Amino acid sequence: MDSKTIDQFYADFEARFRGSRTLILERLAVYLPLLEPLREHVQTFSALDLGCGRGEWLELLEAQGASVRGIDLDSAQLESCHKRGLKASCNNALDELRALEENSQTLITAFHLAEHLPSEELRHVIQEAHRVLIPGGHLILETPNPDNLCVGSNTFYLDPSHKRPLPAQLLQFLVQHGSFQDAHILRLQHDQDLSQRKSILLRDVLQGVSPDYAVVAIKGGVPHLSETLKSSAKTFCGPTLNDLCHRFDQQQQQLDQQQQQLDQRQLRLSDEHNQLKARLEQLERQHEDFQAELKQERYNLQMVLKSRSWRLTKPLRTIIDLLKR
Repeated sequence: MDSKTIDQFYADFEARFRGSRTLILERLAVYLPLLEPLREHVQTFSALDLGCGRGEWLELLEAQGASVRGIDLDSAQLESCHKRGLKASCNNALDELRALEENSQTLITAFHLAEHLPSEELRHVIQEAHRVLIPGGHLILETPNPDNLCVGSNTFYLDPSHKRPLPAQLLQFLVQHGSFQDAHILRLQHDQDLSQRKSILLRDVLQGVSPDYAVVAIKGGVPHLSETLKSSAKTFCGPTLNDLCHRFDQQQQQLDQQQQQLDQRQLRLSDEHNQLKARLEQLERQHEDFQAELKQERYNLQMVLKSRSWRLTKPLRTIIDLLKR
């Protein structure tokens, strides 16, 4: 299979599994407010997108008036960029960065590139990005989030060119180790209502964590940009896997306690039922005894009324009744 065929394969793969161009434009647009303070800080906003793919990010930045260009190794993806008049060329990320002058770029981005690189190459890319960025310049690295169990165990491996998942804490450390003073984790595309939802399902634990995350870092030297980025990054604080597991466990504990209370109440009701049943049986026995006594007394009365003595004493009883009246 020649390189052109391979490139077309990957372009077709992206079209099916990455999402439509409209969807990716919507997802990437969330970064634009983060960059607004940086745009106001510089006169010329120059940006380099590593692994630019179909060029959605290039299109967004160009619409903001930035001088932006991208690089990629996939000829089919580059062709898609060229059809839209976007500046993109074929080159390796590390080679491209090494060829740039120090303090020459305002922004360097790489969306879903880090997971394709060997760990040593990724470290060098981060170090070179720090060298190339101006003071206050931003680095954005977005990658699939293995904290999402469905991503980390399944969908990440849909792409055969992925090396291995990158936990957010690892990528953040790599960026900090690459001389960036501030590196913030941004959790993306999760259900915004999940943090407020009272009931957490098992499905939420498995799928609810952000499917993608980004590490956004700033090259030191401009304190007010660092503070602004720190404040803005707080709005991207979706739940982690530990958060959802903790909430799910708490919910299960509450359900267990409620079940125990229901079980105890059922036992009490069962005891009360048994006591009432025993009392009812006792009353039924007393009722039967009473009915038997009543029957016997009626029989005795009938025998008295039928007796000879009762007939003989009738005149006497009549006289007594008259005297009473």
